[in-house]
Amino acid sequence: MLATAQAAGSYGFSGSSINMGYDLHTIPAGHSATIGYEYVMAVPEPETYAMLLVGLGLLGISVRRKKRAVAQP
Repeated sequence: MLATAQAAGSYGFSGSSINMGYDLHTIPAGHSATIGYEYVMAVPEPETYAMLLVGLGLLGISVRRKKRAVAQP
């Protein structure tokens, strides 16, 4: 989340909510104030799925090797 401001006020973020308080009576004539909020959902990168598959593959290999070691007398 990105927050930029040049006005006096209070700003707060909590989870997916935003709290702002401004003193807007000091805006000079001919100027304006804009307040916006944008929330972007996280999207996993393809590398994340590749790492998951590699990890599951390594876990499967280790379980298979352990079963073979126990089966041999």
